[in-house]
Amino acid sequence: MKKVFVMATVVFILLLTSCNKNDDDNSQDPLIGVWNYKSVSYINDTGETVNVNYDDCEKKSTYEFTADGKFKDTYYVSVENECLKDGEDPGTWKKSADKVYEIKSADVSFSGEIKFSGNTITINFDDDGEPYIAVFEKK
Repeated sequence: MKKVFVMATVVFILLLTSCNKNDDDNSQDPLIGVWNYKSVSYINDTGETVNVNYDDCEKKSTYEFTADGKFKDTYYVSVENECLKDGEDPGTWKKSADKVYEIKSADVSFSGEIKFSGNTITINFDDDGEPYIAVFEKK
């Protein structure tokens, strides 16, 4: 589950940066900020979309992208009805082409397109051959 969460985070980051209002040096990359999971789903062997259910605690997990090219994903889990921070995974990110981002950490290695729409991003990625769709919302 943590691997899927990490991959969804990476995909999310990529989606955030796909739409820039300006390409000049004064514009800030739209990926910069703190993002929360909105939804994650995958397509099963029969072609059906299956939603991955996260509890309220897991939904507190965040992905933070900073202007200096660093990112940090922070995980939360429910243990005996208590919401606990499960860890942080630091890494780096960069925009490699128009709408294409590279995100790397100990648990994640992602390179792909991120789709922006308002305060949300959508990231499509594969995990062990299964296609996933992750949607994140800017905090």
